[in-house]
Amino acid sequence: MAHAQLTQAQYKLATRVEIQYRDRIKVIKEKGDTLIKEIPAYVTQADAAHFGVNVGFVRHYNAAFTRESAGPAAQSDREPASISLTEIAKIHAHNASACLQWREQALGFREFYKQLQQAQ
Repeated sequence: MAHAQLTQAQYKLATRVEIQYRDRIKVIKEKGDTLIKEIPAYVTQADAAHFGVNVGFVRHYNAAFTRESAGPAAQSDREPASISLTEIAKIHAHNASACLQWREQALGFREFYKQLQQAQ
């Protein structure tokens, strides 16, 4: 009987925590999608044409995500990259949204684990 009650309490706890954090993640994703849609208001085509990024920026940005060195700077790093400022803003907004979603998920797991320990 005690085992059945514990199992039922754990099930209710898991459901409550999952729903709570799923809703938070949904809100973060929706806000991220809204920010991506609003990029043209902040980075116009004229801005993208006037301000560009070079190959070195792209190499360094990519290296940061692979945690590998971009290597020594090269003369080719000064050349314009084929990525517009608008694309970089979209990528950054998407990455920030994903990181915030992962954060909420990790916090949810931590909270679930604490509450699970208390239920036992």
